[in-house]
Amino acid sequence: MMAPDPLPWLLEPENPSARYLALTGLLDLPPDDPEVLAARAAIPGWGAARAILDAQWPEGYWIAPGVGYSPKYKSTVWQVIILAALGTPRTAAVKRACDRVLSDSRLPDGRFSAKVTEQGAIVCLGGNLLRALMQLGFEDPRIADSVEAL
Repeated sequence: MMAPDPLPWLLEPENPSARYLALTGLLDLPPDDPEVLAARAAIPGWGAARAILDAQWPEGYWIAPGVGYSPKYKSTVWQVIILAALGTPRTAAVKRACDRVLSDSRLPDGRFSAKVTEQGAIVCLGGNLLRALMQLGFEDPRIADSVEAL
């Protein structure tokens, strides 16, 4: 017995994040395809992305200002990583969050740190944040410095 095709379910408009990721990752539609653009534009107003963005402070952080690593999975760096994984488009709120990460979570040499100390520099954190910043369409010269540092 064959399993049912999950693609129709993934393409349902009720979950724009799943729809966007299926359109681009499974169907290989280009980023400028009207269906892709519509799905991505709907992501900030839906489910997890909406809840994350609603909890953001106006200054661009979550939980508290500062490094943004703790508490794990709830603070700023984690929210940026999750928003990127959901396919969230670049919005003013996303830009504030990305600016915050680049300002508060980087060492002078460009590495990302959980404590803003040499001992807090974590390679996987840097890789995850760089991927997230790029997926979110954030452009900033500090990103190139962090890529070089990584």
